[in-house]
Amino acid sequence: MAPDNLAAQQEIIKLEIHLGKLDAARERTEELLLTMPGSGVGEWLRGDVMMARKNYPAAVADYQTSIDLAGGSSVLAIRIYKARFSAGQRDEAIELLETWVGAHKDDYEAARTLAGAYISVRRLSKAIEVHEKMIADRPNDPKLLNNLAWLYQRTGDKRALTFAMRAYQNAPKDPSATDTLGWILVQSGQAARGLKLLRQANARAARQPRIRFHMAVALKQLNRLDEAREELKAVLQAAKKSDPELVREVQEQLDSLGK
Repeated sequence: MAPDNLAAQQEIIKLEIHLGKLDAARERTEELLLTMPGSGVGEWLRGDVMMARKNYPAAVADYQTSIDLAGGSSVLAIRIYKARFSAGQRDEAIELLETWVGAHKDDYEAARTLAGAYISVRRLSKAIEVHEKMIADRPNDPKLLNNLAWLYQRTGDKRALTFAMRAYQNAPKDPSATDTLGWILVQSGQAARGLKLLRQANARAARQPRIRFHMAVALKQLNRLDEAREELKAVLQAAKKSDPELVREVQEQLDSLGK
């Protein structure tokens, strides 16, 4: 009814990508390239199709062309970072995002993505630095508080428990915040208190094997060894195809329990 309605065309392409109809989505982007040459829109959306196809180099090329034609935006900066990172160009991807965030101090989404990038490459001190800058403007943001609690715990910072409690207080029904607080309590020797919270987190996010692993460690600390062993076996089954690091940790705990 309205073939020139760009917003509708974009939504159709997004829906086709979501449904896995990538050939149809690609055809529609090619039509946009013909009807809106030089706008960068067709290249942007074709880049999304290429990302869905895991053709990351092609996605990088399309996103870069879109930037060259229409200028950058936060959404596009994040997209090209993800495409480059997925293509194996990790250092280049992070440098690009660092440049963007440096020039756009108020871009929360880009900064959050950059912090996640640092975590993925184990640059935890840099991730902490970005989170601390963000939380200065959002002191009660539960996600930021929770992330900082996790980062502080991983780096041995004593502020971990304080930030975990703040995250939980601001989002008491969030399983991530509940899990983080429970796990920090377990690691600080408060297994009974931590286990109670971990059970709450597991009830709200039962498909996350990492939470059950935390429960198993708490049960082990409480000398409830049979229960701990059963939890660990369940986690091992759930994680064996998707999380080799967790599998290694589970196996270490099982070995320590013996047969």
